[in-house]
Amino acid sequence: MLTSTVIYNYDNDDGSFCVLIGDAIERPPTRRSEQEVATMPEGRALQFWQSTIHAPADQLLGLARHAEDLGFEGAMGPDHTVWWGSNIASKYPYNDTGSIWWPEEAHWPDPWVSTAAMAAVTTRLRFGHHVFILPLRDPVNVAKAIATTSAIAGGRVVLGFGVGWMKEEFDLVGQRFDQRGRRTDEMLDVLQLLWSGDTVSYEGEFYSFQDIAIKPIPAQRVPLIAGGHSEAALRRAGTRCDGWLGAARFEPRGLAPIIDRLNEHRAGAGHDTLNFELLISLRKRDHHPDVFDTVADMGVTGLMVAPWSIFPNDDIGSLDGKKRAMDEFANKFMR
Repeated sequence: MLTSTVIYNYDNDDGSFCVLIGDAIERPPTRRSEQEVATMPEGRALQFWQSTIHAPADQLLGLARHAEDLGFEGAMGPDHTVWWGSNIASKYPYNDTGSIWWPEEAHWPDPWVSTAAMAAVTTRLRFGHHVFILPLRDPVNVAKAIATTSAIAGGRVVLGFGVGWMKEEFDLVGQRFDQRGRRTDEMLDVLQLLWSGDTVSYEGEFYSFQDIAIKPIPAQRVPLIAGGHSEAALRRAGTRCDGWLGAARFEPRGLAPIIDRLNEHRAGAGHDTLNFELLISLRKRDHHPDVFDTVADMGVTGLMVAPWSIFPNDDIGSLDGKKRAMDEFANKFMR
């Protein structure tokens, strides 16, 4: 019998997942051979963000250091509260079956504790999440956590956020699921207000306070990068935020209508001349320089990647195995 404390996922091109348990790997049905994977040409403007999805907490600092050494733009991790197993009615929105694909052993470290720790051992790497479920929390504690992390990181923090999809998670922490969109919009107002460093007051539908201030404040302005594929999410990204983050694994054809809608919302808000980050993940078979060229021409600025899902090896459960996969990815695509 195979035993392990951690299980890792690999995304297949059809959106499904296979699983690596410990030192044993059930490989995807097809994978590009080393000869078939073309080398990334020099001068690429596209940025690469290292995903730390389900990496054990004791590997995060090593992964962050190695990502910085290899030239990754940043590192991002996921966000959920607890393991629910099959006892939920909510459907996962980013695959065809609606089923949760991650196993019970998957790690979900605290988003901002882990980010602050990784920031403390790096000097250049940026940090965010894919995505931080903003309306699971209250805005004052979120503002405090992000401001503190930014102060530790010297400003190398983005808020990659979404409104969430799992009702059971909201019920667990006593937050209204049906109000999460409106609360998110109000939370964005509160965060910006608190991050000013001034003594501030606020009166809204969900939150109200008088004459409060937080310290520290962020070392730099925190870019807001909204996740989600709904019309409300795209409108929020285009009118209120500095970027958009796609949760699904895209092919260029499926991405085009989303970018069109984002551009329409940005133009309508008068934001079409402002910088805008557009971060996505690709299907496994689309990690190729020709596809990178195509999505960059469409406006994509960064790719979120877990190199061990693209170049798996027999030791991916370990930090060294993950670092070898990162090395292979960097040599193929980032040199």
